[in-house]
Amino acid sequence: MSLMAYEYIGKWALVTGAGRPGRIGAAIAMELASKGANILLQHRAGGEADAELVRKDVEAAGAEFGVKVVLVAADLTEKADLHTLFGAHAPSIVVHNAAVFEPARVAEGATPEEELDAHELAFDLNMDINMKAVYLTTIRAIRALKDRGMTGTFVFIGDAFISNGGIYDENLGGYVLSKAGAEYLAQFFAANFGKLGFRFNVVLNGPIEPPPSAPKDTVDKIKKEINVPEEKLDPWIGAKAVAETVVSVIGSEHINGATIPVDGARRWKTAKEH
Repeated sequence: MSLMAYEYIGKWALVTGAGRPGRIGAAIAMELASKGANILLQHRAGGEADAELVRKDVEAAGAEFGVKVVLVAADLTEKADLHTLFGAHAPSIVVHNAAVFEPARVAEGATPEEELDAHELAFDLNMDINMKAVYLTTIRAIRALKDRGMTGTFVFIGDAFISNGGIYDENLGGYVLSKAGAEYLAQFFAANFGKLGFRFNVVLNGPIEPPPSAPKDTVDKIKKEINVPEEKLDPWIGAKAVAETVVSVIGSEHINGATIPVDGARRWKTAKEH
């Protein structure tokens, strides 16, 4: 018996947080389009100009298949936006890429009240974007698909550094909690909806792209810790590797509730060593 290849052509894929050129969301959208999937490209309101640039890149990547690309300006924490989005569309592929990395911004000399306010603000923002939006979007997408007699596959994006025992600094507790939950959410949804034909998996991002502010010595140090041939690094693993992994997980129809790291087997001797 031969296994049928997963068919992307004609399917619609929602990629969240895909409105900025050269970033991971755009790379994922381009990789899916190159396989023939039509793309719902979600971005924040006010980001239309950048999203239009991404649209052109995605259309070019899927030109062979004549893929369609629809820009979606939506706040995924707002139920009204979710009802509008999924009332009009029922993507059978959903990639939860949108995220923030927001530390508590505690000013020097802050009072206890100001310090607590800063942590609360950062906590709420991280949890809203990285967890609440992901959870609500998944719930609404499942309902839209079920109402149309369809099933779907979902990919959550987590953080390999957290999963491997890395410890971020003292102002990033809200981020850690919000991203660590990706693996548990995928397992939860897989256990509850897997028998209906839905799939939920996690891709853990490792050292993908250096932050613009990262000093060169830090970039070089981390590069040496990535256990991948140097000619494959530029200078770290790169967004395309994440995109290829996401598409591979989507195409593996018997994988459900799994976690796949894209971290170049990077490990640490102690939690703080990074």
